[in-house]
Amino acid sequence: MSHELGHIKMRCHWFHHVTIFVVGMLPCLFAALAPAQYEALQDLYISTGGSNWRWFGNGAQWDFSSGSDPCEDSWEGIVCVGKNVVSITLNFCHLVGSIPPSIGNFSFLDQLSFEYNHLTGSLPSTVGKLRLMTGLYLNDNFLSGQIPPTIGNLANLIQLNFDFNRFSGSIPTEVGNMANLVGLGVNNNHLTGTIPTTIGQLSNIAGIRVHNNKLIGTIPDNLQNCSAVIDFGMFTNFLTGTIPTNINHLSKMSFIQLNNNMLSGVIPSGISQLSALTVFAVNDNALTGPISQLFNARSQTQLNTIQLSNNQLTGTLQSDLFHLPALVNVAAVSNCLHGSIPASVCAAQQLVTLALDGLRAATSCQIPLLSLGISKSYIVNSPVTGTIPACLFQMPRLKTLHLSGNGFVGRLDASNISDSLIDLSLSHNSLTGS
Repeated sequence: MSHELGHIKMRCHWFHHVTIFVVGMLPCLFAALAPAQYEALQDLYISTGGSNWRWFGNGAQWDFSSGSDPCEDSWEGIVCVGKNVVSITLNFCHLVGSIPPSIGNFSFLDQLSFEYNHLTGSLPSTVGKLRLMTGLYLNDNFLSGQIPPTIGNLANLIQLNFDFNRFSGSIPTEVGNMANLVGLGVNNNHLTGTIPTTIGQLSNIAGIRVHNNKLIGTIPDNLQNCSAVIDFGMFTNFLTGTIPTNINHLSKMSFIQLNNNMLSGVIPSGISQLSALTVFAVNDNALTGPISQLFNARSQTQLNTIQLSNNQLTGTLQSDLFHLPALVNVAAVSNCLHGSIPASVCAAQQLVTLALDGLRAATSCQIPLLSLGISKSYIVNSPVTGTIPACLFQMPRLKTLHLSGNGFVGRLDASNISDSLIDLSLSHNSLTGS
């Protein structure tokens, strides 16, 4: 299955496994495994096709026929303290089947990880009995059904990763009870409903990844309380309303990805105060208003990717935008912008992608030639004007330059185009030369 996060590719560092126990790093030396936990291991083995599991040689293969003890005999994927299992890790082990309800028997469990398998069925509500657990990793499976509300009983949980499954229903409001949660990952599922406002109670949360679902409603205003948040991934849903004006309170924010929703209104100018911001993606919404106050070269020293395409943004391209010292990718295709490309673009020597096709081509700023809608032809008021800065054709790292569908004039000299520029689109302008 695909593990990509859309057009911006990244894996979030707060979903690394966190192991708190110390003595549990060694095999149990004190007693045989508690009977209820032994039975739960046997249930897991049977319900997920244990005879066909893939083994990696990191311990003894599970054996329920010879009197072998999971702790004393160091079964693969099992870590014990005393007579209790504290960690089960069976990633990439070809588990096929469902998680049995007896998973709740591991009352001393700290880590449960079944990543990259073929698990199906629902997540048993008995998972809520694992009250000491700090890490729950079930990503990249085929689990379905609703996320059980009992998940809120896991008050010690630090990492929850359910990415790339088939969970449906809503995100339980009970997630707000997990006061120690740092990473919440439920992206690439079939979740519906709204984003629960109880997420605003998670003062330690660093990553909120709910993208690629079917969520509706607005972005909760009380997310400003999540002062530790770094990653704000809500793209590819059906979210409406505006971007909260108090977003500038999230001073540690590095990734804002709200693209591919139905958001409207003005982008808050407080974005310019986020000094840790590296990625700002709000493309494919219905956002309006100017962009002239969104970017600050003095404070936003890490901002490298800006995606504004397919909105109804107005005004001119901000000169300070191209003075951002880390700028690599800019896209503002199909908006209601006017004016010219500022000369400051020549300062953006790190640019790799610049896509400014149809800067004034958004439907809201088009004037149909025939009012009856018979023709698809249209005109625009205050079109983009001026020449294309010659420096763009000689920038050392620029590979993609898209400027089609504007009103640029001037003469081109193909001999002055850098060899590094491999994707060039200039059609539908008023250019001459070759």
